[in-house]
Amino acid sequence: MRAPTERAHGIQTAKMCEAFKEAGFSLELIVPSTKSTQNDFSKFYNLRCDIPIKQVFSINLFPKTRIGFNLRALVFGISSFLYLRSKLKKEKGVVYVIDHDQFSFSFLVFLNTSVFAEIHGPKINILPNMLFFKRVSGIIAVSRGVSEGLIEDFSVSPDRIIVCPNGIDISSFDLSLEKEEARKQLKIAKEGLYAIYVGKFYDWKGLEIFPYVASKIPDIKFFMIGGSAEEFGEVSGVTDYPSNLIFGGSKPHSEIPVWLKASDILLVSGTKKNQYSYRETSPMKIFEYMVSMRPIVAADTPAIRSIVTEKEVFLYKPDDHQDLEKVIKNAVEDLETAKIKMCNSYKLAKDYSWSNRVNTIVKFFKK
Repeated sequence: MRAPTERAHGIQTAKMCEAFKEAGFSLELIVPSTKSTQNDFSKFYNLRCDIPIKQVFSINLFPKTRIGFNLRALVFGISSFLYLRSKLKKEKGVVYVIDHDQFSFSFLVFLNTSVFAEIHGPKINILPNMLFFKRVSGIIAVSRGVSEGLIEDFSVSPDRIIVCPNGIDISSFDLSLEKEEARKQLKIAKEGLYAIYVGKFYDWKGLEIFPYVASKIPDIKFFMIGGSAEEFGEVSGVTDYPSNLIFGGSKPHSEIPVWLKASDILLVSGTKKNQYSYRETSPMKIFEYMVSMRPIVAADTPAIRSIVTEKEVFLYKPDDHQDLEKVIKNAVEDLETAKIKMCNSYKLAKDYSWSNRVNTIVKFFKK
């Protein structure tokens, strides 16, 4: 991946590196060669420690194309393998890979060391992947859906895989900030009800439901934080928006906690139309929402239910406009139930810190 990057997978990688270092590990992050520097990386993500970075040879031909991406992954896979083979002749270590593409990690199981893979989505059934999942020391799947898919597609033994959802930097999102003050900081109107969605716009998220529902609830302002109206239209196919659907564009990650505090409710989408959205994703935003002490309205998918239930959030039937409209109104009007759910979600979020996640993974290493 490009490092640093504003996308969620970059934040996840950075926070995992930070948690490993704070757990006492000597760590080096291997990335493709770019103009980024070690100091840029730690500063970009506001990390509490410096992450040593090794940039290995890569190429950037045909940028923004699938061919270019796969070629870049192939060259990075070979470069990182050769670098690690040389390094591991001098010192011992564990190789930990996060799957930002389909196959660059597959070479690493031929190193003379333990290799653990954190897998975020389904993998294509090609020979390199078949060999990788046969030989890898252990797999950390971010959701039950991913785990079940790997067991079925690659005959992975269940005792070599654990389910470990994404995490949250609790201190960054647990702000002592009132709603009115948050809106003042963001220079948005203090009055009115705000339903806020935070996250990049992708076609697999089922975002097309929000413009329709916003048009049915004109007294609530729907803020879409993560991209422009044009970007939303490209992935959703929707180009006609009600006046109360407001696009805030991309925001720095450091500003997101303030947006969450400015909300009356927070939105998490999901759709049956996409396997990854419905069964496999582990959205970091839901953990961030849980710490923010705001009512959460989320799609009732197996992926979301693997993290939260009706005890913590208001659930709506995925792809059901009328049900989402009803649930949003209920979340706004039933203040007592909303308060109970907020408290429950806040308590549950404490279990999902990055440090707890790393502790679970380290126990899996030892096992």
